[in-house]
Amino acid sequence: AGLVGQNLLALITNPIGLDPNNVMLVQIRLPWRHEQALKPTPMIAYRDYLQKITRIPGVESAAVVTGLPLRGADQIGFQILDNSIVAGATIDQQAFVQTVSPDYFRTLRIRLLSGRTFSDDDAIGREAVAIVNQEFVHRFGMGRDMLGRKIQLQTAVTIVGVVGNVRMSPLAVAPEPQLYISYLQVYDPNIYLLVRSCLSRVVLLKRVKTNTLCSREEAWGIAPGERV
Repeated sequence: AGLVGQNLLALITNPIGLDPNNVMLVQIRLPWRHEQALKPTPMIAYRDYLQKITRIPGVESAAVVTGLPLRGADQIGFQILDNSIVAGATIDQQAFVQTVSPDYFRTLRIRLLSGRTFSDDDAIGREAVAIVNQEFVHRFGMGRDMLGRKIQLQTAVTIVGVVGNVRMSPLAVAPEPQLYISYLQVYDPNIYLLVRSCLSRVVLLKRVKTNTLCSREEAWGIAPGERV
């Protein structure tokens, strides 16, 4: 009972690493016809939606993401390419991975600790880049700065930023390594829209749908909005 109590206390007192207040969550997916028409870069549709949504009066910021804090995300194996001088460092490592748009960290108020966040210039055809969290640096950095270092995923990726830790599981006490990829460099059809706004959920959802569906009725599939 004492151990259970300690774990519950840790869960309550351990910060989740973000601010979910006034953020609406909507699950979206491009219809197959729209996705095929935009190949090989269907992710540009999300860029266009975000530009329209952020122009809505009362919207502070908006972003898209695969996987959600406190709900889990996929894990991916990787190698740090310049760690070969350290014994065992070439062994595959694991981290949670999320594909995010540039304003993801701003929308959830996740702290940037060093380097930079993404921009829409981080697209296919440009250098593949990634952002990692503080625990990633602690666990895999070997005491060295991670900015500018490369990791091997499907291709070599350069780390350009470090952000604060975010709890990925509601039951996790200790932070886990996290890896973020630019949404314009990897396409994932299963994605969530996050909108930070002072508007009510009902009003905000209606305005989001109006501003994104007016030019193409079949533009996306949209699930009911909820507060994060």
